[in-house]
Amino acid sequence: MKKLFGLLLLSMAYFIVFPFAAYAINDEELGEIRFMTEKQVLKNVEDVKDFLKIQDNTLVIEGDDIDRDKINNEIIQDKKIPSLTKYDNTKSKNLNSPKKISPPENNLKNVVPTKSVTTQITIHNIYGKLTLDYETVSFPNDSTKFEVKNIMNEYLKDKENNLKEDKINMFIEDMKEIYENPNKTVNTSLQTTTQGEFQGIVRKTVWAWDTWYHHDISEQVLVGKAITDYKIYDNGGTESDYDYFSVVQDTQGWTGKGYYSNEYYQTVTNAFQTDIDNYWVEDKLYDWAPDTDDVELNNGQDYSFNFGFPASLSIDFEWNAPSGIKMRGEGDKTNGYFTNFFYTPSGGDFDNDGSFTLENGANYKLDWSMVDSSYNRTLILDILTHFRGYVINEDVMQWYSDIDVLHYDY
Repeated sequence: MKKLFGLLLLSMAYFIVFPFAAYAINDEELGEIRFMTEKQVLKNVEDVKDFLKIQDNTLVIEGDDIDRDKINNEIIQDKKIPSLTKYDNTKSKNLNSPKKISPPENNLKNVVPTKSVTTQITIHNIYGKLTLDYETVSFPNDSTKFEVKNIMNEYLKDKENNLKEDKINMFIEDMKEIYENPNKTVNTSLQTTTQGEFQGIVRKTVWAWDTWYHHDISEQVLVGKAITDYKIYDNGGTESDYDYFSVVQDTQGWTGKGYYSNEYYQTVTNAFQTDIDNYWVEDKLYDWAPDTDDVELNNGQDYSFNFGFPASLSIDFEWNAPSGIKMRGEGDKTNGYFTNFFYTPSGGDFDNDGSFTLENGANYKLDWSMVDSSYNRTLILDILTHFRGYVINEDVMQWYSDIDVLHYDY
């Protein structure tokens, strides 16, 4: 049975308020599609691609489980822009040596196996170039259909309460700001300084949920939420067989802190971790930042870390969560991963205002010496986001992870 998903068309000239009438078509490749617009009727996928060629136009795709491969292949095809695919669906003809993912295990204990579904993809034309925002909902693998249904209902309620139209506008405004000043760190006053040439950006929004039970009464719990921008810089270099890139992550996170309808389930995020892992064994992690062990972060303080070869880069962020949080940044050149780990030493509350911002980055050396020159060159990295949920009344801590693959053809 084909997937059903909706498309909302926007332009900077007008704004659409949900709900409104839809124009439906059938397409053999994408299944049934609903083009929702009061201004314009798009009859096929070619019309969609033509629509996205117009500067400032925005396409929003919504559904319970959107097939990213179909969107990437049918709508984003032949576009050299950063995109995300599911980890187990990654396909490339460039190299033959994908390596197994090797995230650091020392921080992640009591991990809940999870799966995720893509619920929204926003595609925006900024200055003639497409940029994307993928939104996913993550939950335990063993969730029942009933639990998943309730999680999705709670997710939609939370999304409505936070005005999803504002989130789309925030994405559009953020992309405009970043493309005008790629060194700007969104949501802070700090600047990232790099000698590399900005190539593009992709945004990922992840919501991590679980279902808790107490005396046979269930509650859907938001373990954590994060919006991360992955900015790509070409660091040049004169070697024909090697390319150098920087990937900078700007993250704004929120926790699931708060009392639920059953107050027994007060849950907070008390640790957060991001990982970047090179996908091909031929490619090498060169350096990273922050590179530090257990730095104590203080509320309102600015932090700066420098790294760089062949181009210099400065990572800057303002810590706006409570003081006393520890940060660890470490990389492994042999295994090719970089991790940035934030945690509460006491195991208690991670924040007191519901949000935090941070930044990190890594440099990569891509080896093309053994690849046929007729192939497109591609940067491929595994990207992971981890939340540790702390159920206060149960004194239980569990990790929830989300993984995607970052692609950039150049």
